[in-house]
Amino acid sequence: MEVRSMSMSNNLTNNQVNGNQYNSGGGTININEQRPQRVDPDSPSPDYKKGLQYFDELKYSKALEHFEKALAEHKERSGAAHVVTAKLYNSIASVCYEMAQYDKAEEYYRDAIIAFGDDSEKNNEVYALFCNNMALVYLRQGKLTEALETNQKALKIRETAIAETYNNIAGICNEQGKYVEALVWYQKALAIRENVLGKEHQDTASTYNDIAVVYLDQADYAKALEWYQKALVIYEKSLGKEHPYTSTTYLNIGRVYLDQANYAKALEWYQKALVICEKILGKEHPDTATTYLNIGRIYLDQANYDKALEWYQKTLHIYEKVLGKEHSYTAVTYNNIARVYLDQGNYEKALEWYQKDLAISEKVLGKEHPSTAATYCSIGRIYLDQGDYDKALEWYHKTLTIEEKILDKGHPSTARTYNNIGLVYLGQGDYDQALEWFHKDLAISEKVFGKEHPDTAKTYNSIGKVYLGQGNYDQALEWFQKALAIRKKVLGKEHPDTAETYGNIGKDYDEQGDDEQALEWYQKALPILEKVYRMDHPHTKLVRERIANVRERLSISARNLE
Repeated sequence: MEVRSMSMSNNLTNNQVNGNQYNSGGGTININEQRPQRVDPDSPSPDYKKGLQYFDELKYSKALEHFEKALAEHKERSGAAHVVTAKLYNSIASVCYEMAQYDKAEEYYRDAIIAFGDDSEKNNEVYALFCNNMALVYLRQGKLTEALETNQKALKIRETAIAETYNNIAGICNEQGKYVEALVWYQKALAIRENVLGKEHQDTASTYNDIAVVYLDQADYAKALEWYQKALVIYEKSLGKEHPYTSTTYLNIGRVYLDQANYAKALEWYQKALVICEKILGKEHPDTATTYLNIGRIYLDQANYDKALEWYQKTLHIYEKVLGKEHSYTAVTYNNIARVYLDQGNYEKALEWYQKDLAISEKVLGKEHPSTAATYCSIGRIYLDQGDYDKALEWYHKTLTIEEKILDKGHPSTARTYNNIGLVYLGQGDYDQALEWFHKDLAISEKVFGKEHPDTAKTYNSIGKVYLGQGNYDQALEWFQKALAIRKKVLGKEHPDTAETYGNIGKDYDEQGDDEQALEWYQKALPILEKVYRMDHPHTKLVRERIANVRERLSISARNLE
C-alpha cells in the first residue's frame, strides 16, 4: 500500500503559507499546506493507472473520469463495501478537493468511510487517514466544529494503534525475559487504552491480562492474581461468564495456583473454564483441548500418571482430528505425554514421544526455534536421568546453540540450560565444572528474576549440591538455607520444592553423622511429599527410606548405650 499526498501544483505567493486557512491581516488568504492523502490500491487497474498519469499532469477532469471508471469496474466485481472500493472513493474525493468541488469531495470521503465498514478496525491507520481528509474538506467549507470532531476521531484511532504497538513491543520484551522493559511498555499501552477506550474496555482488559503474565513469569503470584482479577471483572461484566475470553482468564488464574502447587485451587479454576468451553465451543474445539491439557498438567505434577495420560489422550484426540498430526499444538501434547513416561522412568517410551514431538517441531517451526530447542533439552534430560552423561551433554549443547543464537545469552531459558549442563557435570563428579555452569545460570537468574524467585532458589539449591558432593557441609548448608528462605516465602511451606530443600538439608546432616538433625529435616519433608504426591512416588519413597535408615542407626546407638 502506498500513501501519497495529493499536493496542489499552482504557484503560491510567499504570504500564502503557515497552515492557517484564514488570516485577517494584510488582505491576504493563506492556504492550508496540508493536502489530502491518496491510498493507492495494491493492484491498480489500467484505468486507475491512467487516472494517476492525468492527475500528475494536473488534468483533473480526465483523472476523475478514469478514477470513476476504475471504481465502477471494481464495485461490479467486489461490491460497495470493500477496502479497495474505499480507497477508490478516497482518490476521487481527493481529485474533487483539488478542483475545489468540496461538496462532492465530502460526499466521496463519506462513501470511502462507509465502504470501509467493519474493516475500519483492522485497517485503522488508513481509516484515520480518510477521517483526516474529510476534516480538510470541512476546514475548506468553514465547518470548524465538524473538522475538529473528525480530527479528534482520527487521533483516537491513531492513539489506539500506538497502544497496540506498545503492547506488541512489551510482548516481545517479555519473551526475551526483559520483564522490567515489558512492564514499562505495557504501562504505556495501558495509559492510552484507559484514557482513550476507558477502564472497562476489552482491549484494556487484555493489557491487564498481559501485565499479569509478566508478574507470573517473575513468580510474583499476588501481583499476577491481582491483574488477572482486574481483567476478569471486565470480561464477566462486558461479555458475561460464558464467553471464551472469560474462560481463558479462568485458565490463567488456574495457572497461578498451579505454579504455587495449590492443585485443588488450580483444578477448581480449570474446571470453571472447561464448563464454558464444552458448552460454548463444544467438546472437540482446540480451546477445549487446551483446557484438557492444563488439567493433565495438574495430575502430572502430582505424579498421578494414569490421570495425566487420560487427559493428555483426550487432548491429543482433538488436536490430531481438528488441527492435524503436524500441528505445533499436537507436538506440545506429544511432549507432555513423553514427560509422563520420563517421570515414570520409562525412558524408551519417553524418547519415542519426544521424537514424535521433535519431528513436527523441526518440520513446522524449524531447527532453530525455541520450541525445538526445548525438545532437545527434554531429550537431554532422558540421558541425564539414565546416567548417559555424554549423550545428555550433546543434547544440552544443541539446545544451548539455538538459545544463545535466537534468545541471547541473558535469557531465562539459556540460564536453565546452563543449569542442566551443570547437573551433568555434577552427576559426573566434576564439581569445578558444575560450579562454573551453575554460576553462569545464577548470574542471569539474579539479574532477570531477582534474588527471590524460584529459578534463583533452584540454582542456590544446585550449588548447595556441589558443596555437599565435595563434603563441604557448612557451605552446602548455607546455600540450601538461601534456597529454603526463597521457597518458603514465594512458594509456601507445603510446596514440593520446599520439601526438596528440607530433604537436602537432612542429607547434609545425614552425611555429617548428625542423625537427630537429619531425622528432623527428613520428617519436615515427608508429610509434604505424601500430601502432594502419591505414597509410592519416587521422592516420597526415597525420603521414607532415609528416615528408616536414620532411625535404625539411632536405635543401634541407643542399644549400644544401654
